Amino acid sequence: MSSSRAFSFMGGNVEMGDGASPEVFNPIAEVRKVTISGNKVDFADVTNIQSPNNYKEFIPTLIEAGELSFECNYIPADTTQASLVTARDARTKHNWKVVLPSTLGNITFAGFVSSIDPSLDYSKEATLSVKVKITGAVTLA
Repeated sequence: MSSSRAFSFMGGNVEMGDGASPEVFNPIAEVRKVTISGNKVDFADVTNIQSPNNYKEFIPTLIEAGELSFECNYIPADTTQASLVTARDARTKHNWKVVLPSTLGNITFAGFVSSIDPSLDYSKEATLSVKVKITGAVTLA
């Protein structure tokens, strides 16, 4: 990352790779909000009869990278939003890129589209909420 200042996500984007060689990343249309959550380290309980002072003991095991969630304005005819449905239905792993604004870098990872939920309210804009299960490591560059 090239900056140590706070920033707004305005000008950023979420992009899904097409799997070709060389890979082309296609920006998803009208993304409004992005969250990467659920990253954690799992722990194994290694408590035994010699554990000091009757306290449980743990060791770190596997790391889970979590999930990408994003919301966009729902545009049924948009090909980038339709490609999300295709990726989910095919259960295809894709490379993803969250492009940070102002040359702050990218967050990259592989993942599977796990859910696509439209929100259709007569008094508000139609939105699409998407979740991507991250598989493997996340890179910040």
